[in-house]
Amino acid sequence: SEEDHWSNIRQQERLHSVFIGYEMSQATGIWSGELPHVALSILHQHAIQADMTELQLATVRWLAYSRTQPGVDPRVLYKLLTALENTWPVEVLSREEEEWLANSFNIFLDYSLQLIKKHRILFPPHHRQSMSRLEHLLRCLGLLSSMKAYWKVCPFNKEVRGEIIQSLKKGTQEWYEEQHKGMAGMRADPDTRILALVKLITAFIVDLQRGIDYYNGLFESTN
Repeated sequence: SEEDHWSNIRQQERLHSVFIGYEMSQATGIWSGELPHVALSILHQHAIQADMTELQLATVRWLAYSRTQPGVDPRVLYKLLTALENTWPVEVLSREEEEWLANSFNIFLDYSLQLIKKHRILFPPHHRQSMSRLEHLLRCLGLLSSMKAYWKVCPFNKEVRGEIIQSLKKGTQEWYEEQHKGMAGMRADPDTRILALVKLITAFIVDLQRGIDYYNGLFESTN
């Protein structure tokens, strides 16, 4: 029955989550996303028994991996999004499956926007691995914004690029308030205030230059 089929799909997702969780617990640093042969064999056998389509499998993989986003290399998520989009025109999902997918897209987008808002701290420009993660995270968002699957299941969402811009603006505002907080608490004598103002302006200039040198090109080229 349709209910049994839906139950099997959820079970496949739970199996993925169990295997992914175990592999992540064994990994040091960012996990590559590769599952061992035994796990893949079990998942494959279950998918055959459940008579799952390629689109359903692509959806399940995306759901399971994106749920563990902090510990998964964004390059893995990009491949999963690509696989999902490639199967989208060929097959269809049920309403429940589309709602499930829409929820995962929204969770992924919200979490990614939070990371972007704090990009100064989370993705320092002189840390190559961090900048690579930021680049591939932005590539995921760029792909998401053009996916037929995304707009089919999330038709009322705002444009992803606009959401990224808003996150950057909010992040900059919060960064400024944090910088200004230190100045506001200083004594009122003119010399101290002038020194604090110079320090604040210097921080602005450094941040602006860092944005031009490292971040701007990355954001422009990936979205």
